[in-house]
Amino acid sequence: AERLLRAGRGWRSARLRQMEEFTLIAGTVSLCADGAPSPPACTIGTAGGVTFSRGVELTAPSASFFGGLSSLAYVEASGSDNGSLVSVTDRGYGLRLPERPAAVSIATAEALTDGSGASVVGARDGRGYRLDDSEAVAVAASAASAAVDLTEAGSGEGRDGEVGVFVSFERVQVLRRYSRLFGSPFASSALRGERLGVAEVLEAACGGGGSNTGIEALDLINQTHLLAICEAGPDETDFSGVPVRILQLERGPAGAGQSGRWSAAVAARLTLRLRGRLTPSDVARVPPSRYSPAAPAAFLLLERSFEPQYGNAVRVRLLRGDALAQAAADGGEVDPPELFTFTPDAFATDNFEGIAVAPARVGGAEAGEGALPAPSGAEGYRIFLVSDDNFNPGPQRTLLYELFWPGAPLPNPIADRPSCCARAKPPSAGGEWRAWAVGGAGAAAAGLCLLLLCACKRRAGGGGGWPRRQQRPAVQLGTFPVQACGGGPAALQLQLR
Repeated sequence: AERLLRAGRGWRSARLRQMEEFTLIAGTVSLCADGAPSPPACTIGTAGGVTFSRGVELTAPSASFFGGLSSLAYVEASGSDNGSLVSVTDRGYGLRLPERPAAVSIATAEALTDGSGASVVGARDGRGYRLDDSEAVAVAASAASAAVDLTEAGSGEGRDGEVGVFVSFERVQVLRRYSRLFGSPFASSALRGERLGVAEVLEAACGGGGSNTGIEALDLINQTHLLAICEAGPDETDFSGVPVRILQLERGPAGAGQSGRWSAAVAARLTLRLRGRLTPSDVARVPPSRYSPAAPAAFLLLERSFEPQYGNAVRVRLLRGDALAQAAADGGEVDPPELFTFTPDAFATDNFEGIAVAPARVGGAEAGEGALPAPSGAEGYRIFLVSDDNFNPGPQRTLLYELFWPGAPLPNPIADRPSCCARAKPPSAGGEWRAWAVGGAGAAAAGLCLLLLCACKRRAGGGGGWPRRQQRPAVQLGTFPVQACGGGPAALQLQLR
């Protein structure tokens, strides 16, 4: 089967020496703990309407580097082709897998690198800390579709300004930016991971050097800001909450024949409230709906726990953009509602560490192979979950689950707050948060006339006045229904500068 799959792949050339193809085996598994097809005991009963679509166990007998998958991102393909799933491993490899692996398929792997292009696999720093413990990956849409290094696209600031691929490494608390997607068969340049210079910030938030509690969940809010969530705080025994950082990406001026260097700075600090002993393991931005492209931003947060006498529990929560913006504005906390939970007494669970979200392929003639059992024209999303076997095959497995979520709204955690001004205060460092509540003028004769009800601004510096400053690109997080300051209905518009 492997020889048949490799036959005819004419694009394979010397360019691929920097990566490796391997055979991926996928065996069907049930969601249910006892292996039965679908008894009522393991039906996903949630208000979000999530249903199970497919589950496989992944193995790669000929690839010793396969295993330890610690994050997941979906890469949409151009045209009618299927997309792919991107992951990073605990031993410093970037993987690219089919989104719906067949019984036997081909995947690609590439060793992650430092800024000089040297592999981090097996490497340690001067303190003896591992450099290859990659934990989270975030892929910009433009980087996902780029077959070549973004810095070599010929348009300079334009293409390279479209961000790239970001990977966090725990123990050394390093965040790197790659200008191209690893595992791409058409890559024309060496992979280089540029450090973003936030190690001290991450150590202060997630724990000191050598800690196994670095940035565990990472995704892009937009092209200028990253959402970064620690696995735990400096005190690993504190299960009340974990630090969350919004990082602003900046690019330095370009030099002669070279693109500018990238860096990151903290734009906002907030806390994720934990429920029980489940802790964050990944986060994925919900892509814009094809029917509602202007819908508010939202993220799915994956959490997991392990108890020796109980097993692995898995939970996914829905983090709304408005709740995130409100918490960032006042330095508070977010407590997202639960979307669904898998417990080991009813579900086949494992150490799930990766989540990705993609628009659903709906039923109907246009869907083709891999369509979900949804009516033609239905709106929804595919949720992918992958587990980390910790390179411990047998007791642990690499499971890939695919679920369907219609995108049904959950309760708005800030809709009942009557005032935006009463709670708003500036973040402790970086950026400028603004919140406006805008409501109708009341009478029909007023038509589309809008009344500005609240304006909450961060005052820069300690002196008088509002000093002029260079305006940064704004993070548009959408418009949401709330109660206005005066008690009437309104809409909350939120953005970060």
